[in-house]
Amino acid sequence: MQTTVEKEIVINKPVDQIWKVFVDVNNWPKVFPNVISSRIDGMLEVGKKFRMVLKGTIPFMSLDVRPTVLQIDKNKFISWRGSGKMGIKCVHDFIFQSVSSKK
Repeated sequence: MQTTVEKEIVINKPVDQIWKVFVDVNNWPKVFPNVISSRIDGMLEVGKKFRMVLKGTIPFMSLDVRPTVLQIDKNKFISWRGSGKMGIKCVHDFIFQSVSSKK
């Protein structure tokens, strides 16, 4: 079964500032409340794997995922593929754009 989920958020900061925070994987627990831990050696780049542990929807259950970066276009786009418990497989695409350039 395949499911598509889309979510859009607006952050009142320049795209380059948001990008800088987003690609700093090792600091995600300080920025994103659902990230328990995250670790990457080096920077996000195509083919790079990293690890993150997310709070699960059940309080005592966390998700340990190890995504691989598929595509990256600085200040514009990041895509990665990962898998987790119970055979969950996913692709996450993140599009960065200023509100004024949004179509």
